[in-house]
Amino acid sequence: MSKKRLSSLLLLQLAAIFAMLAFLTVSAQSCSRRDRFTSDGRTIIYFWHIYPDNDPDRAFINRLVAEFEEQNPDIVVEQHGINFWDYYTALNIIQSGGGRDAPDVFFQTIASIPQRARRISMNLVGFLRDDDDIHPDNFPADEVKVAFYDNGLYGVPFSADARYLFYNRTMLREAGFVDEHGEARAPRTLEEMYEMARALTRVNATNTGYETIGFNPNMGNNNLMNFIWPQGGNAFDENGMPTTLTDPVIGDAFMWWRRFVQIYRVAWYNALVSSSMAMGDDGGGDRSVFINGHVGMVIHNMTMAHYINMVDNDLDWGVAPIPFAEGYQTSFAGGFSLEVAQGILSEYRGRETAEKAWRLVRFLTSFEVQTRLFGEMGIMPALISAGEYLIHNDDTLTENQRRILYLSRYRRQFDYIPAWPNWFSIYGTHLSNFQVGRGGHTLDATLRMIDDELREGIERHNRLRR
Repeated sequence: MSKKRLSSLLLLQLAAIFAMLAFLTVSAQSCSRRDRFTSDGRTIIYFWHIYPDNDPDRAFINRLVAEFEEQNPDIVVEQHGINFWDYYTALNIIQSGGGRDAPDVFFQTIASIPQRARRISMNLVGFLRDDDDIHPDNFPADEVKVAFYDNGLYGVPFSADARYLFYNRTMLREAGFVDEHGEARAPRTLEEMYEMARALTRVNATNTGYETIGFNPNMGNNNLMNFIWPQGGNAFDENGMPTTLTDPVIGDAFMWWRRFVQIYRVAWYNALVSSSMAMGDDGGGDRSVFINGHVGMVIHNMTMAHYINMVDNDLDWGVAPIPFAEGYQTSFAGGFSLEVAQGILSEYRGRETAEKAWRLVRFLTSFEVQTRLFGEMGIMPALISAGEYLIHNDDTLTENQRRILYLSRYRRQFDYIPAWPNWFSIYGTHLSNFQVGRGGHTLDATLRMIDDELREGIERHNRLRR
């Protein structure tokens, strides 16, 4: 790399750092922690989330806050919304400083709750009441495992984010993939999905590219666990050790991913998906290649359904589970938690303020609020009871919306491995190299490299603890 090029990159990085620092300075000034109370004696709770003023969903958040304040006249909520792409950077910086400008209540990711237990997020278990909607039976087992970590409660799931197989019914019918009633039928196995992917892939009239493609796992919002867990595989055993070399499903998942990718000529595929939105081929917006009828099947979260409804172009679509082996129906899930800062217990704020912050968390994760998230914001409620209620009682839901709510019960978070909380990034890196055969990434070499890296990380963690 030339010195001129390197200097330009350094300048861009410095500019980005200064811009973030300036942003945080303004953030701190606009959400100052100097005031514990309003002039009339009400407690101020500082709440950070991912819905800035210009976000369409901010209006609903504002209504919820207004309702909460009406029900709790001794509390004022000071909101601070930051767009999703900048939120975690801003939150991590301001929390690592340990100052008074860090929020009292904040959004975070469900799977990483244990990473913040006691250090950043306080234990809320002492605030629980018998009549709360927040109890283990109301969340999937893996979310209970991380939320109720180490016999505490360090975060409460707010919204869920499962993965589904969206499919174009018209394309499947025309290709002859139908049930006994002549209706489009989604694939039930990876073998069927591969057959459909090939059949739905068609070259354009000028033989210069694809008119349609059937399925590519790199499209949408997908990761390798969606090819491992539903087939009965696991990345770790019950002792938290990697199974990369001992679970044959993992190797099969890598091979299936590459088989799907190799259906397509790279240049033709890239040319087709480049017409999609700025996020690349993530599948959303009015330029989405799936929504515009050029893709037969895509794995995505419910954001895809939200985009389809926004565009409203008469797409005949369906939603199904990702193909699974009998007894192993599941899909990768993300989602947001609500947490209360450990620092709220300091002399500056105190336990009384912590209880009031908990009231906000309890309100936002209550059954009454959770049943409104799906219709108002197009996001999945975390409470199982809320989803079940909507399925059976909301007459405004479409068939596809009920299906999405039903399938969300099979969601699964990444396994929490204390020695390597972000272990899944290793899988992602090696999958990228394997699917194109980069750097000697045969299947055996890929699996061994993943296994070696995970074991080295776990051993290093254990040495540091001793």
